[in-house]
Amino acid sequence: MNKTQIIRRTLLLLFVAALLLGLSACTSRDMAPETVETPVPTVVPTPEPTPTPTPEPDYPALGPVTVDGTELASGSVAVNDIAYVSAAEYLEALGVEPTEKGDTLSFPWRKGEISLTVGMDILLRDGTREPLDGAVLRYHGQVWLPVRSVNNGLDISSFNDEEQNHLYCTPGAGDWVLPEGYTVPVIMYHGVDDHYHENEELYCLRKDILEQFQYYVDNGFDCIWFEDLEHIEDYDKPIILTFDDGMTNNYTNLLPLLKQFNLKATFFVITNGYEKWGDMYMTDEMIREVSECGLVSVQSHSHNHAEMHTLNIRGQTAELEQSKLRITRITGKEPFVFCYPRGAWNINTLQLMPDYYRFGVDMGGKVYVTGSDPLKITRFYIKRYFTAQNVDDMFQRAGLYQ
Repeated sequence: MNKTQIIRRTLLLLFVAALLLGLSACTSRDMAPETVETPVPTVVPTPEPTPTPTPEPDYPALGPVTVDGTELASGSVAVNDIAYVSAAEYLEALGVEPTEKGDTLSFPWRKGEISLTVGMDILLRDGTREPLDGAVLRYHGQVWLPVRSVNNGLDISSFNDEEQNHLYCTPGAGDWVLPEGYTVPVIMYHGVDDHYHENEELYCLRKDILEQFQYYVDNGFDCIWFEDLEHIEDYDKPIILTFDDGMTNNYTNLLPLLKQFNLKATFFVITNGYEKWGDMYMTDEMIREVSECGLVSVQSHSHNHAEMHTLNIRGQTAELEQSKLRITRITGKEPFVFCYPRGAWNINTLQLMPDYYRFGVDMGGKVYVTGSDPLKITRFYIKRYFTAQNVDDMFQRAGLYQ
């Protein structure tokens, strides 16, 4: 083997060796496990659970509520067996506009200042705390009041018609303070009609009533209701015009004259008059209309016009109760003045009266002075053919307005 052949063989062997080494390295790399990077887990924060709102209670509805002749649209609801009413509706019916600051309502009432606060079971009256039988609360976004105890705090009467489950709230029938020592002549009329039916003297002529009304206006008399006695000091010459029985001519003849002169009057109605004697007496619809006109306060003259002293206690109680309930249902206002039929009463009457009425009206021909016996209020009687001069003479004899 020559030198050239030896060199070629050596190069071939080197090439083969290199080739074998390359194949071995590739095989080692293919068999080696791959290094895999472990991913870092993403931490997702657990959301805070959304609190479930406490559902507002759905209080059961109670019966209707009427405040000073206005029936509240929302009625009343029972909260722990206590009747609640909408504060907005209640105060609107009373004719007051509250000031709302946060959770507190404030409003003027009976020459004082009232405050009620949501969550509080007190009524502040000129700074004096009056307890409530339940806390003032918010219900469906509005303030609601425990109506009976709020009535007590405001000196408003609460009269419950149990048969119809209807609560009546009447300021005039409440326990307001009566100033004493004021002279107030009370005038007793009946019908206004040029024609008469049974008892002629009870029917004043229209021209005489016109003349008398003009006399009251020209001489500066303030015609008021019994409920106005609460602020009697506001009037220079107060006088109360009363018309007994509730005859139809009070609606057809008298009411237009009251409107013409803008004079206030009190109608003492016999609540069973229309049923007993027919269309000589006002219907319920007529009584309701005169009550709503703004010039007439409807009060009681009994249910059947029976003379009270002729009845036993049960009979007298029925006359007082039935007339009160009937008038309240008709007018939406609880009556608080009772006019004794024919001026007749006895000791039983006087004992029963405070449970039903605050004032009792008699006859007697004397002037009434506030602070005297409220169950024996006397009146001046005006009969047919009385003129304005007769009225003036009557006042002069009584020593009035000298």
